Amino acid sequence: MSSRAELKQKAKNLLDGKKGKGALMTFLYYLMPFLFAFIPFVGPVVNIICMPVLTYGLLKALIDLKNGEEVGAFDFFTKGFKDFGKVWGVSICTALKMWGPLLLGIVGYILMTIGVFSSMASSQIESSSSICLIIGWVAAMVSGIWAIPITWKYMYSMNELAYDSSRNSMDIVNTSGSYLIGNRWKAFVLDLSFIGWFFLVGITLGLITFWLLPYILVTKILFYEELSGRNEDPLAEPETIKTEE
Repeated sequence: MSSRAELKQKAKNLLDGKKGKGALMTFLYYLMPFLFAFIPFVGPVVNIICMPVLTYGLLKALIDLKNGEEVGAFDFFTKGFKDFGKVWGVSICTALKMWGPLLLGIVGYILMTIGVFSSMASSQIESSSSICLIIGWVAAMVSGIWAIPITWKYMYSMNELAYDSSRNSMDIVNTSGSYLIGNRWKAFVLDLSFIGWFFLVGITLGLITFWLLPYILVTKILFYEELSGRNEDPLAEPETIKTEE
């Protein structure tokens, strides 16, 4: 397994001479939701439906770009919508893996809401309101902590879909999760290692994001390829696949 520094350097090398195209695609990717928002009445719904598809399309386009293939500025749009059904299938299956923390989080926020409204309706904070607030806050905190390892286990589901869309959605999600068995901490630290860059996002009023996002995503693509055994031939099937524990 390559070190984080080696993965990042390889990503920079692969994007050498292609940064402009990557930045243009990223700019258009961020522009789409802004344009969708102007659709009367249904703009927010369109964004909810389309953003997972566009995000997947950007991933697919960057895979092709780093592999040296010809990529158009709007390819992320066409590549995403080509697999529209699969993207939502994988998204739903990934969400099902998160049902525990999601349910606990919903319960926590409901309890906190009840506690807040109860205290507002009364001239003084009653013990029942305080209990609801405390239990709700604890539930929300536990939900967030519980979600962290699950999130990093299945966060590469879209990568797996990008390389093999022939299987059913749950199989894709399970396979992506199997690669992260014993590797979640590495994935987490890799993501954490980019945190310094985000200070520059604020300093540049967000403009650096158009160059930064392709660099981050290509680095993560390379990490995924090593986990899945696709680092030698990105289009080849991995020789071995771990079974879900």
